[in-house]
Amino acid sequence: MASIFKYLPPDRSSFLVDGLIRFTPPGALNDPYECLPALPDDLEQLALIKLRQSIIDDLKPSSIDDRNTRRAKAAQLKSAMKRLDSNLKKNPGFFRDEFYRHTSSRLDNNLGILSLSRRWNSALMWSHYTSSYAGFCVGFNKDHLFFEGVPDTKGERFPLSAVRYSEHRTLIREQRLGHDESINVLLTKSIDWSYEEEERLVSFLDVADVTKKFAPFNVHLFKVPFQAIDELIVGHRASDEVREQIISASKRLGVPAYETKISSSSFDVEKKLLSPR
Repeated sequence: MASIFKYLPPDRSSFLVDGLIRFTPPGALNDPYECLPALPDDLEQLALIKLRQSIIDDLKPSSIDDRNTRRAKAAQLKSAMKRLDSNLKKNPGFFRDEFYRHTSSRLDNNLGILSLSRRWNSALMWSHYTSSYAGFCVGFNKDHLFFEGVPDTKGERFPLSAVRYSEHRTLIREQRLGHDESINVLLTKSIDWSYEEEERLVSFLDVADVTKKFAPFNVHLFKVPFQAIDELIVGHRASDEVREQIISASKRLGVPAYETKISSSSFDVEKKLLSPR
């Protein structure tokens, strides 16, 4: 049985009771390049050409306009082009910034990501994501139906998928991302993150079981079936309260509970079967 793991800080121990876990918008994740493709210069120039043409199309006089209307439209067109050139002079990366702002806004308002790992024994992830071994790690059976994807409003699913690590960002060739391009953007990260051995589940946020209002991003929680859990691991720096919560949950769910321990011979994270104190 293959397992997949989620590292959680101590303040997320409520998951052991309610089974609710957050699917996080890309903009709230800790990688600033998350889900942001590279935009080639030629596409930026194409966007500029199309914007200029759209301004012309909107403001150019028509054959039915009278003289005053034609003069007014000509003045508006001149003013619009002047503002555009002024914006470009102040910020040559104006279109690139607008593209990323628009793309990020759409993703953050619609998609959430549940990040998991094929590893339970990453010292870096125990340090970063469990408040320095004060939290815990949940092992899931990745063959459980839940990981085939959360159905959206049309019943379609995005199954658990491995992240692809690369030295190069996804380069887009069109202003609108196609299906395959969108998947590549969602699943491609810098090779610097490869130690995480991440797999991710992606869902539309409008099908969340619980939504809590927060700024700058709302918290969207999804119910994970307890039957998907196959083990629990608590950090050796966890409080007695968190440790007892892990023991209680393992008994209730009928799964083993472990505690991390310092290796006597290496830098590896090890674990031992947990027993009540």
